[in-house]
Amino acid sequence: MREDEMDHVVRGVRGDTAPMTDESFIANREKVLALTVTGRPAGRPARRWWGVAAGVAALAAGGVLAQVALGGPTPATAEAAQTLTRAADAITTTDPVLGPGQYRYAISRGRSAVQTRQGGQDFRWLGEEVLEVWLPAAEGEEYLVRPRDTGRRDWLVGTEEQARSAGVDLRPAAQDEVRGRCDRQCQEDPGAWQQPNARFIAGLPRAPEALLERLLADGRGRGSSDHQEALVLASDLLRSGKVPADLRAALFRALALLPGLEVVDQSANLDGRRGVALAVTDGDDRQEVIVDPTTGEFIGDRRVLTESDGTLPAGTVVESGSVTTAVVDGIGVHP
Repeated sequence: MREDEMDHVVRGVRGDTAPMTDESFIANREKVLALTVTGRPAGRPARRWWGVAAGVAALAAGGVLAQVALGGPTPATAEAAQTLTRAADAITTTDPVLGPGQYRYAISRGRSAVQTRQGGQDFRWLGEEVLEVWLPAAEGEEYLVRPRDTGRRDWLVGTEEQARSAGVDLRPAAQDEVRGRCDRQCQEDPGAWQQPNARFIAGLPRAPEALLERLLADGRGRGSSDHQEALVLASDLLRSGKVPADLRAALFRALALLPGLEVVDQSANLDGRRGVALAVTDGDDRQEVIVDPTTGEFIGDRRVLTESDGTLPAGTVVESGSVTTAVVDGIGVHP
C-alpha cells in the first residue's frame, strides 16, 4: 500500500476534502478495508509477480480442471501438494466464537520497495507499514482500522545518510485511524476476494476442485494469466484474517492443484515466524506463500527476485506481508 493511497482514502472517509453522501462514505470505507487486508485498493489489477506455469491440473483433481490448459508444463509438484494437504489436515479445530463485546483482531505487517531519484542519485529501500483491524462479531457493529508507517527502512540502494544529504524526504506519513459501521447497504454488498464479507465467504464452494475453478474464473482477464490471478486472489483472502477454518482448508487443497506450484524453502522466516514457502516463478521473480503445515496457519507472502534486475541481485526480497489474528475483549484492545 502506498502512503498517498491510504492518505487519500483516509481523508475521504474523514470528510476533510468535501462533505460526503452516504454512498461515498460506504465506498471509501470499503476501500480502506480493502487496503488493510490486501495492500492494494479494490479494483486495481492484481500483482503481475504472482508467477504462473500453464499445465493440466494434478491427477487428484479427477480431470475436473483439464479444460483449463491442455498439455504444457507440469502441475504442482508432489511435495507442494503434500505440504498443502498436510496443512489442510491440520486445521481440525473450530473457529473461536466471539462473545459480547469481543472482536477479531488482525495485524498485518507489510514491506514494499520504494524508489526515488534525488540529486542525481538513485535510492531504493523497503518501507514498512503496520495495519491493525478490529472486526466485530456482527457486521453492523463498529469496526476500527489503525494504519501506521513505522519509519523502518531496509536499504537496497544507497544509505540513510546519503539519502538525507541528497534531500530525500524520509518523514513517516501521518495516518489516522478510521472507525465506522457496516450498515444495511454494506451488509447487502456481495463482497469480493479483496473485501470478503459474510455473504461472500458463505457463497464460496468448499470442494477444492470447485473452489479452484471459482478462483480461475474470477481472476480471468485481470492479469497475465488465470493461474497467476488465482494465486493472487487466494492470498488476498487469506490475508484478510476473516477466513474460517473450513474455507482455509479448502483453499489449501485447491492450491495443491495449481500448476507450477513448488516448495522453495522448508524453513522460511517471515517476521520471526517459520513455515514452508510455496512458490510459482514467473520470469525474473517468484511469489511465495508461506504456511505452517503443522498448524494449518497462513503466515504470509513475499516476492523474491530470481534474476538480477541490473541493480539488485537474485535472491533479494522486494516485498513481503504477514498477518496474525486473535480474539480480544474490546475494540482497540491488543492481545
